[in-house]
Amino acid sequence: MLDLSFPDNSLAYVFHGDVLEHVPDPELALRECLRVLRPGGTLLFTCPMTNMDNHVVRARMVNGQLQHLLPPAFHGNPMDSSGALVFTEPGLSLLDDLRSSGFSTAELGVALDAGLGILRDGNPYPDYDMWPVIFRARKAG
Repeated sequence: MLDLSFPDNSLAYVFHGDVLEHVPDPELALRECLRVLRPGGTLLFTCPMTNMDNHVVRARMVNGQLQHLLPPAFHGNPMDSSGALVFTEPGLSLLDDLRSSGFSTAELGVALDAGLGILRDGNPYPDYDMWPVIFRARKAG
């Protein structure tokens, strides 16, 4: 997500599901999504929300070296049985990050429907019981 292979202004939609927390530079990833979206395009994504205010940065890359700021946390990863390292636990300030990255609108929705049995995000890890949130941001058209 830090160096997408798509040309500038080429996609109407970008979707990613539970990926942003595993990226060492989430703000750069958001700017890359904006870059590849055509004017009026939409970014739609999910990410875990456990802290409702600000981000919790667990790890970062410094001069090409991994630096842990908190004990390492991992989420399930279908490509690697050892899991995927969590760099950031996003908070609501992600809406501000979307706007400062250049998106003209940034919204948060909750996919919650007791009638359909959607009561939480379905994450199997007991320390990550969170709301099923969806972010939507649009590039100015």
